[in-house]
Amino acid sequence: MSDEFVKPIHVAFIGGQYAYIPYNDVIESLQVSLRSVSTEKPATGTYNIRSAQLQTIFDNFYTSTLSSYSPLIQTYFAYRFIALGTVEEKKIGTMVLAKNLDEFTVDFIIDFERIFDNDITTWEICDGFATRVLGPLIKKSDDFAMKISVWKDSGKVWRMRASCVTFVSLAKVGAMTTLSFEICAACVKSSERFVQLGVGCLLREMSLTFSPQVVQFITENYRFFSREGLRYSIDKLDTVTRKQILAMGKKRNNKETIPVVSQSQQRKETKPKPLEKQNVVQVQNVQQVQPIQMNYGYPQPVYLVNYYPKDDNIYEVQQIPQQIQEQQHVLIPNSCQKPISSSSVQNSSV
Repeated sequence: MSDEFVKPIHVAFIGGQYAYIPYNDVIESLQVSLRSVSTEKPATGTYNIRSAQLQTIFDNFYTSTLSSYSPLIQTYFAYRFIALGTVEEKKIGTMVLAKNLDEFTVDFIIDFERIFDNDITTWEICDGFATRVLGPLIKKSDDFAMKISVWKDSGKVWRMRASCVTFVSLAKVGAMTTLSFEICAACVKSSERFVQLGVGCLLREMSLTFSPQVVQFITENYRFFSREGLRYSIDKLDTVTRKQILAMGKKRNNKETIPVVSQSQQRKETKPKPLEKQNVVQVQNVQQVQPIQMNYGYPQPVYLVNYYPKDDNIYEVQQIPQQIQEQQHVLIPNSCQKPISSSSVQNSSV
């Protein structure tokens, strides 16, 4: 057995599973890699690194730092990266998720919803996540497709846009057309610019295979389209059809139109049910256990234990003990010694 030393082990709830996150400096390592090729201050929201260069940084970082971790812990770090403040960190988080697509089940959807509601701040990150992660997942399973399609009614800008952009991958192969039109029908009623453009992206791709149906949809929902959304939607139609559709606006100028439903109105009407937060416990000692709120964010609640690292320095437990789930008692994994008081740990960080 390796030499004993004291380190905090973080507990995270990822994809419906509890995982122990070992002591690490992964975040700091990534930021050092980014700063080594950038003169920008991260406070600006970007390291100003070109896409090709960022891909090289990711490849090297993944090989040297992340690849030795299990898929579940890699996913944890991906969530952490996306929650950071710069575009490059968020993109790298998406790249990590794309490396682990085979590991994801529909239980991860609730994690993705939390990410879109809290950590997605630009159309670029939204579309990258939808294209790299969600698109392949809905191709793999109808269950994923149905779960993502529900986002059309979420009242959340980036989730609504992502539902459109994600289904572009199916539009390219002519799959789930009816569901794609249902997504468009819900999202086109939003006045939010990026939702409207998401509808336009999906209809534009569908028009290559289902031109008559797209024209009919646009005709029936013309009053809901923004100018930008409409132009995106008709971009790949033939010239004559585009002119005919644009002429519809002139013909209807003197007719009563139905106002577009604003995003704030949608939120008031739909009142989506808040996501349930998972609870775990923080161990101060074996007699004193305090329940706290828990998600994948940082900092995590920890077990302070005598830690015996494995050869690869990874420690992970897929199932947290039943007593912890019930928040009644605490059991320590067999591979660790009894918990110790937090006072015996000095200046430890994760």
